[in-house]
Amino acid sequence: NSGREWERLGFVQYFDTSGNIGFEQNLGIRIHGGGTRALPQKSLRFYARPEYGKQEIEYKFFEDSELISFKSILLRTGWVNNFGPHFLDALTQEIIKPLNVDMQNYSPSIVFINGEYWGIHNIRERIDKHYIASHHPVNPNNLDLIAYNIIYVEEEEGSINFYQSNITNYIDANLHRLNDPSVYNYLSQVIDFDSYLDYMTSKIFFGVKDWIGNNVRFWRERRNGSKFRWISYDNDDALHNVLLNSMELATLEGNNSWPNPDHATYLFRNLLKIDRFKDSFLSRFEQNLKYTFDLDRIDSIIKVFKDRVDPEIPANIVRWVYPNSQEEWDENVNELIEKFYTRTYYVKKMLFDFFEIEDENYLNFITENTGLTQVEPTKTILVFPNPNQGSFNISLPNELLKDGKGILTIHTMSGRQVFISNINSINFDNKNVASINVEGLASGVYGLK
Repeated sequence: NSGREWERLGFVQYFDTSGNIGFEQNLGIRIHGGGTRALPQKSLRFYARPEYGKQEIEYKFFEDSELISFKSILLRTGWVNNFGPHFLDALTQEIIKPLNVDMQNYSPSIVFINGEYWGIHNIRERIDKHYIASHHPVNPNNLDLIAYNIIYVEEEEGSINFYQSNITNYIDANLHRLNDPSVYNYLSQVIDFDSYLDYMTSKIFFGVKDWIGNNVRFWRERRNGSKFRWISYDNDDALHNVLLNSMELATLEGNNSWPNPDHATYLFRNLLKIDRFKDSFLSRFEQNLKYTFDLDRIDSIIKVFKDRVDPEIPANIVRWVYPNSQEEWDENVNELIEKFYTRTYYVKKMLFDFFEIEDENYLNFITENTGLTQVEPTKTILVFPNPNQGSFNISLPNELLKDGKGILTIHTMSGRQVFISNINSINFDNKNVASINVEGLASGVYGLK
């Protein structure tokens, strides 16, 4: 059950890390979320209202944000992603913080309800018209806030009319000439393409499954010249399947069910028919993979997130028996790092396959940050079949076989070496092809170096 009728008055105190009271006031309290409502540890939503004494919560919750006033605030558990650490959604949004996408700030907290320990919760902003107005100089009562759900596109604030008439209906009317420059120019006046490109590349990179037919919000101010911007949220199932083909998920046509009904994939799959947009999408993806999704950068962010909550994990285990042990927690975080390595490699392969890229000028794009050896196009290393069933063939150019001093290694996406051999110890035939037996390796994605 949800809604105002289920809101209850409560007295809330917030203590900072030094034990000092940051604020205390009466607030409306509701259970927050969808599937997490069935879990013992609930996500909560707090509302400030004049009838409770104050119309805002005034406190600086987030270190890297200047925001000090909130109409509502969330306490999310994050444990819905039971295959990994509870901070995954917040982590993905921290990773994309440099991008042109609206995202929710994050701060971990420890919650007590009526004096009883209630475990780790993540303090987050709630996405609504007040959230938008706190991040942009707009009137919260003059917005179109649009959402995709499984059944239809709906307005959460304002109206859907502008979106329909100026985007979907316009594309419908121009399907026969989408590559006419005037079409892209017109759409660029109503869509903030910088925001949309960063949004789509990040969602696809993270491999979010409960998406495009759900958990999608975008907004515009209701005035001439305003463009739709996208909001990133609810990435709790990111990386659950590191081999998820997100390009196929986001472009499927003709489906009417979760996670990608036809109306939800309509915009992206039709924009990809515009050469200028397609080129911009690939260019933006390459740029974000090189900088925003740089694996060393992500690794350092994960370590910061882990260090902030590590001291509280034992108490959370005692209260909720989740994770099951400190060892499991550590393993989950380490697996998360490896998942990012694997996902990075797979995303690059997915883009090459989806767009049927064969141009050798794209070689840098697919080899950077994957652990694969980068060679000149005329000295290409070939590996086949790929995937394989326990053995593969490798073909090396003459230049790498001449002196026989090279070393061939295979490693996991986290960098752990699982195979090593001197080149001169491998039996290459007269066509420079050799067979490598890897039957002892577990199924997965590996890098060759």
